[in-house]
Amino acid sequence: VAATWGEQREVRVNGVSSLVTVEDEQLARLRGQVKTRRRAGGEQIKAPMPGRVVSISVAVGDTVETGHGVIVIEAMKMENELRAHAGGTVKDIRVGEGDTVDKNDVLVVIGD
Repeated sequence: VAATWGEQREVRVNGVSSLVTVEDEQLARLRGQVKTRRRAGGEQIKAPMPGRVVSISVAVGDTVETGHGVIVIEAMKMENELRAHAGGTVKDIRVGEGDTVDKNDVLVVIGD
C-alpha cells in the first residue's frame, strides 16, 4: 500500500499502481441488496481527490448502467476510473478533458 485516502488505497505491484476501495464484507453484501436512493437532481459523481480529467466516456443523454465507467481522472500519477453507482441517463457533464478538479467537485450528474 503506497497511499491511503479514506476507504481508498493506492496499491503498487511490480511497479504498476492501482486504486482500490476497501469495504467491510458485510456492508458490501448489504449494499448489493439495497436499492440506492437518489437525491432530487440525481446521482452526482464527485472527484474523490484533487486531480485532472483524462477522459470522459459518456455524453449528455447517454444511458448508463450500474458500474458503467463514466470518467477517468489522474491523481498522483495514477488514472482512476469513476463508475456510476446506479443506472440512469446522463443529465449533465460539468468538466472537460484536461480540466483540473478539486476533491468533491461534481463531475457528472446521472438522473432517471
